[in-house]
Amino acid sequence: MPVPKSSLENLPMDILIEILALVNPKDLLTLARTSKTFRAFLMNRKSERCWKAARSTIKDFPPCPPFLSEPQYANLLFTTDCMKCSRPSVGMAIWDFFVRYCKSCLDEMVIHEWTVTPWRGQITKATKLRGARFLKMSDYVSCRQLGFRSGDGWPSSGGFYHLPDFLHFKETWGALPTAEEKTQFIKTLVAEVVERERVTTILYSMGYTLTGLVYSITRRLTNEGWGEEVEKLTPCFEAVLQELFAQKTERLDDQGLSLLHILDTRIDSNHFPGWGAIRTKVIAKIKEFRAARQEEERSRVIGQRLSRLGLAVRSYDESLGLGSAASNLQAEVADLALMPSFRQLVDAPLHDPDVSSEIVGSELLKKLPDLRDQWYRNREKEFQELAQKTAPAQCKDPSLALSLAIVTFRCNVCTTDLRWPDVLAHRCTREDPTKDTYWAAVISFCHTYSMPYPHRGSSIFNVQFVPQLVQDMIRIAGFDPYNVSYKDMQSCGTRWYCKICTVPSVNYAEVHTWQSTAHLQMRCNIPESRAHSSSRDQASKWQVLDDHHAVSVRALETAQRTTGVVFTCSLCQYSSTDYPAAHCLSAHSDRIERRPNFGNDYYLRPSTDTGRPPIKIYPEHARSNAVASKAVAQHRALFSSRFELLSGTGST
Repeated sequence: MPVPKSSLENLPMDILIEILALVNPKDLLTLARTSKTFRAFLMNRKSERCWKAARSTIKDFPPCPPFLSEPQYANLLFTTDCMKCSRPSVGMAIWDFFVRYCKSCLDEMVIHEWTVTPWRGQITKATKLRGARFLKMSDYVSCRQLGFRSGDGWPSSGGFYHLPDFLHFKETWGALPTAEEKTQFIKTLVAEVVERERVTTILYSMGYTLTGLVYSITRRLTNEGWGEEVEKLTPCFEAVLQELFAQKTERLDDQGLSLLHILDTRIDSNHFPGWGAIRTKVIAKIKEFRAARQEEERSRVIGQRLSRLGLAVRSYDESLGLGSAASNLQAEVADLALMPSFRQLVDAPLHDPDVSSEIVGSELLKKLPDLRDQWYRNREKEFQELAQKTAPAQCKDPSLALSLAIVTFRCNVCTTDLRWPDVLAHRCTREDPTKDTYWAAVISFCHTYSMPYPHRGSSIFNVQFVPQLVQDMIRIAGFDPYNVSYKDMQSCGTRWYCKICTVPSVNYAEVHTWQSTAHLQMRCNIPESRAHSSSRDQASKWQVLDDHHAVSVRALETAQRTTGVVFTCSLCQYSSTDYPAAHCLSAHSDRIERRPNFGNDYYLRPSTDTGRPPIKIYPEHARSNAVASKAVAQHRALFSSRFELLSGTGST
């Protein structure tokens, strides 16, 4: 006959009790969950001495409250599971109710005080009880101030009552027939609430409740020099610890007690081995919050200093007079703040006695012209190096590549071709290039006060040369396209017209600047497949306009509005593609009494002039033509008695 396997269930009762007297409450709970036999045995009142013996294995362990059974007490202290749905790792117990719930179950198991409070008048009327312990419902039924939002839309904070306790009160109260019995029942409830408060106080003083745990950990941290940080975290320190410990149960020692409750011994005990197990995590969390707090404080102080900086720059600029196109090419507040000489001042230690918001402003006013000049020269050097890298071999002096007429910079964001220094006013360069905490503080400041972001320099540009056709027109004017400067080409005053288009059948001549062919598609462009040399054939059709017509054309160009431009208000940097005269009158009526005019009250923003449409020259006999007359009236064309000279049909 086979020998049956040994099992704890098969041991004699007296031996089993002796063994169980040597384990801790956590082990008894685990054992009770291994089989129905052990659960029935350990949950029976007759096994109470086993639980008491298990509690005695832990030094100075608080006694079981009279309103809880031994298994309930152990389950409350030694596990982290929800007592309703058994969800694991839900956090600390709610000691006012002596329960532990997950958030979902908590919504279901508590009711707001407005549901319970109306009962107080009925109780007072029936029992005639008076005194300090009979003033409110929380004297009869335990109440807890909770901060959460229930699924039923209850308030996010306030007094909440444990639903089972209230239902027990309500059911018992309704079943009692006489006032004497109801009075005795209320006195019993008051005594139970007092006892709960007494037990909670004991657990708190010994470090077993979350509040007591916070207090004990706070003392430990203070003794180790973290008192100031803990004090700053005091309003949320309990939540910090609850978040830190709301994890899967971890082992502190061979007894297998949970990290959440630290119940092998009290935290404030001199023999507390569990502090060493959680110390690293707690201090790491404190350091994390300290770093976040310092960064937040740093950002706040930097913001204050930048605000002072912005006011100082605005005051300085206003003292210089109205804004102009040149003001769009200078360093903004964010650019100044990122310059090393000024960043050292703004980003100084938070409590440096030599730095304050007032000093920041006064120091800047002294350095502002030099700082802006330095910033401009730095950007110029940056774009000069970019242009010099791609300078054509025919360029005699690559160091002057930035000023060449054929050199432009193409924005990689919007593909716009720009010249120096108009690239400084281009909006794509004012994006959000956050790099570190200081940059983030500057970006936040710019966003708050609607100021331009820092300039990104040449990082979004590539060098782009003007088309070959434009280079050919430069040659026709008598200049070397690889060495002539943009300034020289702008001041030369030469204008060109197409000989192919200027024929009697077309009836007008289109006059172009040296740049306009880069923006306009000509009807008579000769396809490369039809010419032995595209450059030669394209160049041969252009003719330099005579001085007589050139003077008239340049006059019309000056009066003509350019295409695709943006106008900016001289007083507030308001920008629009339409003339901002209406804005100037409505927003600055206290400063502008006359009709706003271009150049004084608003100006053309740099980098937005994409070129003018060509001026047309009509012959005198075209005055009866409605299209020609309208163009002349709009300053887009002129009539000429010498049109035949342009078309080649007249005599000189």
